[in-house]
Amino acid sequence: LVAPQVKDQLHISISPNPVRTSDGVALLTATSKKPLAVIEGTLSIFNIKGQLVYREKIPVNHSKVEHNINLQQFATGIYLCQMSLGDKQATKKLIIIK
Repeated sequence: LVAPQVKDQLHISISPNPVRTSDGVALLTATSKKPLAVIEGTLSIFNIKGQLVYREKIPVNHSKVEHNINLQQFATGIYLCQMSLGDKQATKKLIIIK
């Protein structure tokens, strides 16, 4: 038997999700199985129509990123958070409620 090869994927999580606008902040965590060869990543948030509504550069620490996102200016709705680190990219649905 040959073990399947594990791809070096990027995984993101958002907590809490859904988030209330009164709470205002969600924690984004991005992890990779291998150390990342970049010092900065890009967080992009898109509305359900696919329009970019937020973009921010985020520093990278080895193979993990933890970043608080201020969501107070966002309207209630469904958004897509996309984290890009070098050639790796992951997307997660974010729900914001009042």
